[in-house]
Amino acid sequence: GTINHCQLDVEVWDKHNLGADEIKETFQEVRNHVNDNPEIYASFFCIIMSHGDEDVIQGSDYKYVSIKEDILSPLHSYQCSGLMGKPRIYLLNACRGSRQMVSVPTNSQTDNTGTTLLPHYDLLRTGPATILQMQSPVSDYLIFFSTSPQTPSGRYKRAGSPFIQEIFCLMKNLFDQDKLATTEIRQIFKTVQRSEER
Repeated sequence: GTINHCQLDVEVWDKHNLGADEIKETFQEVRNHVNDNPEIYASFFCIIMSHGDEDVIQGSDYKYVSIKEDILSPLHSYQCSGLMGKPRIYLLNACRGSRQMVSVPTNSQTDNTGTTLLPHYDLLRTGPATILQMQSPVSDYLIFFSTSPQTPSGRYKRAGSPFIQEIFCLMKNLFDQDKLATTEIRQIFKTVQRSEER
């Protein structure tokens, strides 16, 4: 159904316990639906919480689905022209292997609300740049994995995923402060794309 959350009209497809073929079919359905109605979609946001391994998500039938071929590819611009130039954001909360990560202390600071502040880097580009007006069929993607390659991901039975909770807490704070909307997300992608073309 459609919900209005954080001043955005959002169409939600809520799916649970899908087998591998059902996952593939869902992304093909999304592609077809967006291509049939491109004018009403400004972005695509996907959350997948499942078991997985390197480059695959596991369906409820214990069969694997390729992240690249079955989840990302159906929404590339050459298959899903309805999303051309529009952001596609994926949050993937799944194991990517079984090697245990070693925790290391950080030297990050926190602000007065307890939010971790990461080091700020200013990137300066100098010299002339030629901007080509081309659109890659594989662009405007932002993919967040809950863990590094070859490592497991965590999710608590009652409390859920710390990864998903932190991202939604951050997004809610940005929306509440009127600092994030679909137009800003699109502008971020365009800015990054322009800097990559230089």
